Amino acid sequence: MVASATRAGEARESHIIRQQRPQEKMVKILVLNRTRVVKDVCTGKRHRCDPQLVGNVGYAFFISNSSGYAVPRRGRDEDDRLTYFDYLYTIVSRLSEVTRFPIIILVSKDVSTEHRNSWRSISPSQVEIREVIPMYEAYSGAETDRPYHLFSFGKFELFNPRWIGDFTKLISMDLDTFVLKNVDEAFCIPGEFAAVRRRHDISSGFNAGFLVIRPSKTSYNGLVDLFKRNCDLHKRGIANPNHFGEQPLLVKFFTVMACLDVVYNCGGFSGANLESLKCDLRVSDDAEIWKTRSVVHAKLSQRKIFTTMPSISAEWRKHLPVTVLQTEGERVHERI
Repeated sequence: MVASATRAGEARESHIIRQQRPQEKMVKILVLNRTRVVKDVCTGKRHRCDPQLVGNVGYAFFISNSSGYAVPRRGRDEDDRLTYFDYLYTIVSRLSEVTRFPIIILVSKDVSTEHRNSWRSISPSQVEIREVIPMYEAYSGAETDRPYHLFSFGKFELFNPRWIGDFTKLISMDLDTFVLKNVDEAFCIPGEFAAVRRRHDISSGFNAGFLVIRPSKTSYNGLVDLFKRNCDLHKRGIANPNHFGEQPLLVKFFTVMACLDVVYNCGGFSGANLESLKCDLRVSDDAEIWKTRSVVHAKLSQRKIFTTMPSISAEWRKHLPVTVLQTEGERVHERI
């Protein structure tokens, strides 16, 4: 009876008994089930893998000194003190809690040592800072509708093997995203590129807020060439594809791609009932977002976010830098 119970307990704990050579003892090896599942919503196919066996994978971000201060303001209800430096600190802090994979931050040379050290201090064994030369710096003639769209081309450096060639696959997120749970399963999606398609339709556009990419010279050179050709068009305003930043170029270049579910890029919130057509969401309580979505894409500083998603915004604010919590965070709290 005792032996039977023991075997049942071992089975529940996923133990495996391995027979070794006669002179060796029977050894018990604990095998953790790390298999994860991700669905390509355009094909309907599910892909299973152990993310640790996919290759050298990690999370990656790009920021420059200029882009750090280029947060767009969309009204009087938005706090004007949070910077992308703060948002980057927040997403890295949260990621370090939910994943053990490396977190790589590509920075331009003008990013201060203070900022670099603050991000590295979050998880010194996990966070790595790499200085890069973003390609857009060589093209002063590039024009975009907003300053931060120019700096968004720095995201192309995540495809550049020169900086990131030791990684076989990366998850890239916009700095104004917040992960609600572990999303390592996204590494299981096959192919060179994956993003959240609108309407689960391969012919629709996608948002570049959450990407799964495979760094390669082919992809990097192709994106840079596309950027350069648009610069050479000498067209201004919306007539130039570079006008709206990196996203239109990614859409044009990656015509073959995998489609991720909207749970990985939940944004476009409007109204008091948390409606979002972009992520198929119509709820009145953010508890449902915790249950059914994995990544929120919004501005923490927007009043509609911290009033309609109180529990998510509260958790989000906990990960702000200490200096921000003492100043900007208190100001946001007072305005609630």
